[in-house]
Amino acid sequence: HTLSIKKADLEDEAEYTIRLEDKSSSALLLVEEAPLCITQPISDIECLEGETVSFVCEVNKENAPAMWLKDGVIITEEDGFEFIMDGKRHILKIPEVTIDHDAEFTVKINGCESKARLRVEEVAAQFTATLKDVEGREGQDVELECILSKPGVKVRWLKNRKPLTPSDRIKIVCDRYRHILRIMDTIPEDEGEYTAVLPNDIESSAMLKIYEIPPFFTTPLDDQEIPEKEMAIFECQLSKRDRAVKWLKDGKELTLDDRIQAITDGFVQQLIIDDARLEDAGRYTCVMSDEETSGNLKVEELPIEILKPLRNTTVVEGEKLLLEVELSKSNYPVTWKKDGVTFVPTENSRLIVDGYIHRLEIDAAVVEDEANYSLFAGDKSCKALVLVEESSIEIIKPLEDQTIQEKEPVVFTCELSKPGVKVSWLKE
Repeated sequence: HTLSIKKADLEDEAEYTIRLEDKSSSALLLVEEAPLCITQPISDIECLEGETVSFVCEVNKENAPAMWLKDGVIITEEDGFEFIMDGKRHILKIPEVTIDHDAEFTVKINGCESKARLRVEEVAAQFTATLKDVEGREGQDVELECILSKPGVKVRWLKNRKPLTPSDRIKIVCDRYRHILRIMDTIPEDEGEYTAVLPNDIESSAMLKIYEIPPFFTTPLDDQEIPEKEMAIFECQLSKRDRAVKWLKDGKELTLDDRIQAITDGFVQQLIIDDARLEDAGRYTCVMSDEETSGNLKVEELPIEILKPLRNTTVVEGEKLLLEVELSKSNYPVTWKKDGVTFVPTENSRLIVDGYIHRLEIDAAVVEDEANYSLFAGDKSCKALVLVEESSIEIIKPLEDQTIQEKEPVVFTCELSKPGVKVSWLKE
């Protein structure tokens, strides 16, 4: 009689007994544990990028813990791998293989190991969803999006066939398979054809249409009130940058010069009036297309001041007399007086106004010009004493000898340097 146990394992270790009627016989079976070994090693695999592959290893014992490595580095489920233990079989599953998975893989089980190579053939990316035409209103955010057949592909973006450069307003986003061109706060200049180009030069294009919003004033002009001679600044803001505007004063186009200037700085429009005058007062308007904004300017008149008053002057009879006053205002009306009586110019004298300067000129002073001279400007006045020094009398043309017939008249003539001089005639 024979008892056969095939492929004995540790559970078979025991005392075995055979009984025959009243007879029996026993024997002890000892089972020595066999060393663990790999009965089916892992094999090299070749696949296409994006496929799912599995490495399978089988050992001679169940539930033996296994460790997997990629190029000598331990891998985990966090790396995107799946580990399966099914009795004596150990499986490493790699879903959606990428080029980065091209490597040597190793399985280690209780001192035993098996190695195999995974070779991945790259597959050219394709568009699974192409770009679509997009429309938007100026100022809105828009997105152009395409989807590829594989993740992480480098995509080039073009606008009107020229490379597109990202900025604070234009963002290029890659989210695995999705590639997005995000344009924020759109402007009319964003309109055009956009193209996504893959490394294999496959491309997809779409049109972006932007509906422009007419510009408008976001900040209107304010009324201004300043003292005379100060600077007035009218300022407003538009919804769009660097727009051409026209400035009006009291409904008429304003003439610009060195004193009155218009400045455009981005969204801001300024009208600067330097050294403000009383005649600058009025209503100012900034006009842009069909939009306009207005503000009033009030100029407070400053009291007149005499900056350079008259000075006492002494001239020699016959010389030119010049009296000069400087005021704080240009072309201000004044009154000249001589000894309290309004001065009236003659052929020999004149009154001159040259901006801030007022002059009284007498070509050839005479003794009668000696007096107190005054200038009145508003409630301000100044005066000065003018002295005329009498010049010495000179005989310009002396007497000449005369020869006449008895009983004929005779005339002696001489010419003096001054008129009306009292003279004495002597004979011998």
